[in-house]
Parts: sequence; C-alpha cells; structure tokens
Amino acid sequence: MKIKTKVTLSDYIGLMFILYYRKPRAILILSIGIALLVMPTLSYGSDPIFDIIFGLMVIIIIPFSIYLTSKKISSPIFGYKKKLSANSQMIKCI
Repeated sequence: MKIKTKVTLSDYIGLMFILYYRKPRAILILSIGIALLVMPTLSYGSDPIFDIIFGLMVIIIIPFSIYLTSKKISSPIFGYKKKLSANSQMIKCI
C-alpha cells in the first residue's frame, strides 16, 4: 500500500521533535538541563555559573539543532529529497 502526501515544514519539524523527545535518554538529558538551572537558585554554595551555562546549553542547543537539521533536510537549497517511509507500527505510535 502506497500513500503519497505532502508534508509541510512545520509538520515535519514537529514530527522530529516528537520522535526525539519520546526517547528516555532525551527526557533524561532535558531533566538534567532543567535541574542544572534550578539547583543554583536553591543552594547558596559555590559559583553557579557553570551550572547555569551548561543548563542553558542543554535546553537551547539541542532543540535548536533539531530545528536546523529538520529545516536543512527539507530545504530544496541543499538538494536533499528526503523520502519518508512509515510502517504500520510508526503510524500507530503517532
């Protein structure tokens, strides 16, 4: 069975975010990034600059890289023609 459809850029980017953040590893990394931002506000100990910078990097850079990668693959400027295929398991999960 073949289904032909056109996927908009916003739908494709949303799909990439959903597929990335369904993984337990991605949720763990995001949780660590949030914890690194919250911990310096709870304790008045050492210099919190590393925690804040690393937490911001985790929270900002990972989604930004997913967005750029999704935009690059779907862009005709780079000459990529991404052929998406899905099986029945993927359709049921989404």
